[in-house]
Amino acid sequence: ALTLFLPQPVIKTLTQKLYAWAPPGSVIFLAFQSRENDVITETFNQIYDILARTGMPMWLYTTEEILAMLQPWQVTLFTPLVQFLGLPDDFMEAEELVMLDMNIYAALLSK
Repeated sequence: ALTLFLPQPVIKTLTQKLYAWAPPGSVIFLAFQSRENDVITETFNQIYDILARTGMPMWLYTTEEILAMLQPWQVTLFTPLVQFLGLPDDFMEAEELVMLDMNIYAALLSK
């Protein structure tokens, strides 16, 4: 969930420093929210405005943007979080995610 509250340069720096620090063979788990296109919904804009007024802006990146920020880590698993946890597909309310045009994924990254 950190990707929601950090700008791209910070995420990229964190992942690169973690990669440099981690010994060979390291594996990390990441769960993240992403949007699937360049259209920002009105609901997202409302949430963004509320958070920005509190001094906590939110960024919702595309899946491709997030995967690019995670380099040089190698993605060894990438799947919807619900499937990763073995939950039924209807566990999360699809309407809530559609309002934000958001998906939630699990990823395993290896060095």
